[in-house]
Order: sequence, then structure tokens, then C-alpha cells
Amino acid sequence: FKPNVTLLIITGSVGFIAAVFMPLIGAIFDYTDKRRIVASIASFVYCLIQGIQITIAYSNWFPMLILQIVAAVMYCIITVSQYAYLPELAKVIGEERMVLASAIFIMANLLGNLCFISLMVSLATIYGFNHIQTARVSQMITTGLCSLLYGYGWWLVPYAPPRHEQQADQSLLCAGFKQVLKTFKEINANDDYRHGLRWFLYGVVFASSGLRTATAGMLTYMVNDLQMPPSTTGIAIMTVLLAAVFGSRTSTILTKRTNPVTTMKVSLFSVSIVLLMGMFLLAKENARLIYLYTVLYGIPVGAFYAGQTATFSSLIPKGQESEFSGFFVNAILILSWLPPLLFTIMAQNKIGIKWGIATLVIFSSVSIILLQMMEPWDRIRESAQDPVSKSSEECVECDDIEKTENKSNESAKSGDIELNEIWNDSGVDDV
Repeated sequence: FKPNVTLLIITGSVGFIAAVFMPLIGAIFDYTDKRRIVASIASFVYCLIQGIQITIAYSNWFPMLILQIVAAVMYCIITVSQYAYLPELAKVIGEERMVLASAIFIMANLLGNLCFISLMVSLATIYGFNHIQTARVSQMITTGLCSLLYGYGWWLVPYAPPRHEQQADQSLLCAGFKQVLKTFKEINANDDYRHGLRWFLYGVVFASSGLRTATAGMLTYMVNDLQMPPSTTGIAIMTVLLAAVFGSRTSTILTKRTNPVTTMKVSLFSVSIVLLMGMFLLAKENARLIYLYTVLYGIPVGAFYAGQTATFSSLIPKGQESEFSGFFVNAILILSWLPPLLFTIMAQNKIGIKWGIATLVIFSSVSIILLQMMEPWDRIRESAQDPVSKSSEECVECDDIEKTENKSNESAKSGDIELNEIWNDSGVDDV
């Protein structure tokens, strides 16, 4: 395999491995009060790996690769814990303010990436760093920033009570996989979920896998086919991030006039058009057009992620935030191996990478169709705010489980009250 194609394979493999671990992490968040502790430990391990990777060299690339896979899994755990707090936050500040907060979250993420890449490109250009030196300096900065921000961030996050009561004869691992299966059945059987939340999650499966691979595919194409130097590639990446920041901010305008689901569909349609345009724009003789292409690509991508976060925060039912957060991250990762596999097959058969990028339109198109199956936004929002589990009995295997779930619902309600008080005491209204 070519090195950059191997990178795509690794990306897909990491996503699949992380998805396998998510049921266990979701069970810990659902059945214990260790959400913040687990997230803090995952953050510590993540920062520790970043520090170890400061010693990266050609001679130790394989151990560093294994560590990078572990770091990716830790990052997924951190992501699940972050998503678990978003619905609770949305219920405190309201839907309209959550739309703005979602855009701010995405903008902060993208601006952080933009500033970091700008710093690294500047340092590499000024001091003439080679690839190894650049990687080492990058890991030094990453270790320091992540240690500071993760430490301070998790110190601010409030305590979260358990959402469900664990059965005495059931392990967390079994509980996690059973919970995923139960959640899947409930989403497909419950009238309050299957007309809205179900199609949203299905759409996320295809949209996320396609967008993640499109970005990696663009970088591979710039290096292999366009033969762009590292500094030029860095500028192109910064252009994508800057455009995505603009897209995430402007998405609030469309979301307020319509709804976040419409924002997602319009964004995916725009991304599809841009990917198809790449078949004609992306060529070595007009390599400068790559900057225009990255702008046109970055804007709808930023708008999509802002709309996705706002939709997720608004549709998750009360008392099931951790459960659905883990399921949501699983939806993002579960199919992430397929687009890299298609890229690998096409690359090994000497089919142009730009054609591989164009095939990702299939994933965006399928996602648009699935999102189109959702009922009107006002109706599914009403169901999410006051869900009535009409089919919960179909998912219960015995009376003992039903009694346990009733106890869990009572503890979840008390947890909502406790969390709301903590959020309010923390000054969350200043968002």
C-alpha cells in the first residue's frame, strides 16, 4: 500500500475499534456516577500519550502508531462524555440559545485547529523544521495545551448522577451491549423516536463517514496528485478551517429561519455539489484553484456540524442523555471504515483519487434522503420534550427489568433537577 492510502486504512480502523468500546463507556455513564471521573482519566491518558510522542522518530514509528490508536480511543471517550452534557445544557438554556451555543462550540473547535496549524506552519517555515522536528514541536505544544484545557474544563463540569439502576447480576460490559440493542429497538419501535430521531441517527451514519473521509481524501490528493509542498498544504488546511468557522457561524441564520435539520440537508447538498465540482477543478495544471475549492467545501461542512450538534441536543429525551450520546457517537463511527476501504480499492487499481472523492457524494445523498424522512421539526421536538414510551413494553423482557427502569426514571428525574440547579449555580445563563 502507498503510505497515504495506509493512513486512510488506519483512520477507518481506529473509528471501528473506538465504536466497539463505546457501549461499555456508555454503560459506565448510564449506570454509575463516574462520568466526569472517566472523562478525566481518558483526558489524562490522552495527554500522557501526546507527551510520549514527543520522542517520535523514524525508528519507533510502529509503537507510536499503536499509541496513536489508543489516543484516538481516548478522544472518543472524551467526545461521548462531552455530548452527554449537551442535552442537559439544552434543557437549561432553551432551544434558541442552544442553536447559538452549538455554533460557538463548533467555531471554538475550528478556530483552535486553525490557530494551531497556523502556528505550526509559521514555526516550520521560520526555523526550517523537517517532518520529525515539526512533529516533536507539535506534540510539545499539544501536550501543554491539552493538559491545561482538559484539566480546567473537567474541573468546571458539574457532577452527573447515574441515569439507570444496574441489576445485581449484570456486568457493565453486558449492560452496555444490551443497552445499545435496547436503544436500537426502542428507536425503531417507539412512535416518539422512529419518525424523527431514528432518521436523524441513520443520516448521521452516512454523512459523518463521508465527510471524515472527504477531508482525508483531499489531503491525500493534494500530496500525491497535485504534489503540493507541506507549506502550501498547510495553507489549504487553514483555508478549510477558516471557511468552516464562517459556515458554522452563518448556519445560525438558516437554522433560526427554518430548523437545524434543514441546515444539515442544505449543507450536505452543497457539499455534494462541491465534491462533484472537484472532478473538473482538481488538476495539476490549475492547482491554485484548490484554495477556492477548500473555501467552497469548508463553509457547508462547518454549517453541517453546527446543525448536527443543535439537532442532537434538541432531540434527546430526558433521562437518556448518556445512553443516546454513546449511541450517537457509535452512529458517527460505525461506518467510518467503509469510505477509506473504497479509496484504498480505487487507489490500488490506479483510479484517480479525485474520482474517489466524487464517490463520497453517494454517502451525502443517502444521508439527505434519510433526513428527508423525518417528520416536521415542531412535531418531533414536541415528542422529544415530552416522550411517551408507547412501545417500551416490547423492549422489556421481564417484570423485574420493568421495575428497574421505573426506578431509573425516578432517579433520572431527580438527576435532572440536581443538574439543572448545578448548571444554574454555575452561571450557565451567561452563555
